[in-house]
Amino acid sequence: MTTIRTCSELEQAEVIKSVLAGSGVTAFLPEENSALWSNAIGGIRVQVADEDAQRAEEILQAFPPGTDV
Repeated sequence: MTTIRTCSELEQAEVIKSVLAGSGVTAFLPEENSALWSNAIGGIRVQVADEDAQRAEEILQAFPPGTDV
């Protein structure tokens, strides 16, 4: 698994996961059940399979700067 983003808010991680899913890339949030402790554990990681990492980055790069993706 490759971590492509680390978010401080569960909502932001969920948006990224949803955007990727809409483009056919499955993402995982290993800390999803620990969201209340996200700052203490270093954030909520958004992970994809290693072979999907480059495609996931390309998908997220398509969003304008300042977008929560």
